[in-house]
Amino acid sequence: MVFADDLNAFKQFPNSTNNEAIMLELQAAQDSLHKWGRANRVSFDPGKESKHVLSRHESAGGNFKILGVNFDCKLIMDDAVHDVASECAWKLERLLRSKRFFNGHELLGLYKAHVLSYIEYRTSALYHASCSVLRKIDRVQERMLNIAGISEIEALLFFHLAPLRTRRDIAMLGIIHRAALRKGPKQLQCFFFAETRQGRQRTRLQCSRHCKQLHEYKDGFHNDYVSRSILGLVNIYNLLPWRVVAAEKVTIFQSALQNLVKEQAVIGFDRWADMLSPRIEVWHHPLMTLCF
Repeated sequence: MVFADDLNAFKQFPNSTNNEAIMLELQAAQDSLHKWGRANRVSFDPGKESKHVLSRHESAGGNFKILGVNFDCKLIMDDAVHDVASECAWKLERLLRSKRFFNGHELLGLYKAHVLSYIEYRTSALYHASCSVLRKIDRVQERMLNIAGISEIEALLFFHLAPLRTRRDIAMLGIIHRAALRKGPKQLQCFFFAETRQGRQRTRLQCSRHCKQLHEYKDGFHNDYVSRSILGLVNIYNLLPWRVVAAEKVTIFQSALQNLVKEQAVIGFDRWADMLSPRIEVWHHPLMTLCF
């Protein structure tokens, strides 16, 4: 998928491939594109061309931006999170200059309109980052709630504002559910599809799950950032109650997820904010209490 004035070319390589060989292939692809451009009277801006090798261990190239998100070649996303946290700190500071004119409820409304939307635009790009990296963004909302004099549970129950880590989980589960409904971009449907493997062991957990099980990627062989990404979130989708997954619209599905979190917060469950997190192992995940 490309824009009229933008082109991204990519290719997967085995980890054993050295960067020199990768760069040679990238150069060949670039030369081929330039040859096509000369034949069709299309010119490219050299200042906007770059080559990158994305790898956790042997990356190459500097940071690059796609749709306003600052990606590093190791996909740690620390630089992107720092940019968001810095911008939000400035926005929050400007907003709080008028706090003497508003009560806590009104301040929270301003926060939702001017700060929260800026943060959540980048959710899908930052979701796989580690908890310590994302903590810089989470502190923005915590500071807002402290100034407004509102607790996290009050924000959830009365203002429909869950903690940012919970909102990220709900947002990404919505992407999975849209693909499961065979809607949205077809590229995502290639990642999220019905489980077809036969001969799976019949256990009490398997029998209690809903019938819309998707193929799981979190099998112990992937890296940590894959397990805490949207691919690892499939395991959580498979644990959801049937009444949630049965929703025929993504908006209804996400509302049901938020109501599920609210129910656990009301009964005093201390891990309610992590009810939908893939960063907790399945065998002791909070959702396991709903499976039986």
